[in-house]
Amino acid sequence: AREVYSSAFMRDLAIRDYGPDVAARSTVIPFGVNLDDLPGKASGRGLGGPLELLFIGKDWERKGGRIALDALRALRERGMPARLTIVGCNPAEAAGDADVTIHPYLDKNRPADAAVFNGLLRQAHVFVLPTRADCTPMVIAEANAYSVPVLVTDTGGIGMLVEPGRNGFMMAMEAGGADYADAVLRMTSDPDAYATLRRDSFAQYRERLNWDAWAQSMLACLREMLATSSRQPWFRE
Repeated sequence: AREVYSSAFMRDLAIRDYGPDVAARSTVIPFGVNLDDLPGKASGRGLGGPLELLFIGKDWERKGGRIALDALRALRERGMPARLTIVGCNPAEAAGDADVTIHPYLDKNRPADAAVFNGLLRQAHVFVLPTRADCTPMVIAEANAYSVPVLVTDTGGIGMLVEPGRNGFMMAMEAGGADYADAVLRMTSDPDAYATLRRDSFAQYRERLNWDAWAQSMLACLREMLATSSRQPWFRE
C-alpha cells in the first residue's frame, strides 16, 4: 500500500497519529491548479501605478483578512499608493474604503465570474494571504500560474507550495499588517528583482504546481509500487 499526501505537514500529522511506519509507505505530491483558463507564458506585469494587493478567502477571520487590510493602510501611511481587492467575502470593516474593491462571491464554474477572477489575478502585483490556519491552499498555485508572487503565513502545508525567494515569501504567525507592508515594499522596491520574482513564480507553477506534474509524480509512485510488488514471492501478473 502507498499513501499520498498533498504536503509534508499532512504526512507528518499521519505519522504522529498512526506511527512511524507511515513514513516508509508515504509520498508527498502537491496538488494542481483548478482553473480552466491558464496562461501559457509568464506575465510581464510591471510596477506602474498603485500596488495591487489581492486577498482571496471565504473566511475573513481565519484567512487573516484583517492583516491584509492593515497592510494596505500601512502602505498608505508610508506614502505608497496601493489598492486591495478582496474576493470571497464581504467584511464590514473594509466597506467604504476607496482603495478596496470587494467581490463577495465569484463562481469559477460560470464563464463571466471566471473571467473576472482571472482578470483579478492578471492585475495583481502581490497575492496576500495572512492565514491563521491552513493545509495546502491551492490559490497560491493559482496566483503563481498568473506570475503573481505570494506573501503568506508559514503554517500548515504552505511550506510545500512556497519556495521563499522564488515564488513568494512566508511570514511568521505573529506578523502584523505593518510587517506585511514592509515585506510588500521589499518585494517591489527593485523592478528587475520583481520581474524575476514573477518569472520564477510562473516557473514554480509550470514545474511543480499543476496537475500534469502531479500525474507524472503519481505515475512514478505507481511504477515504484509495481516494481517492488513484482519482486515479492506472492506477486503474479
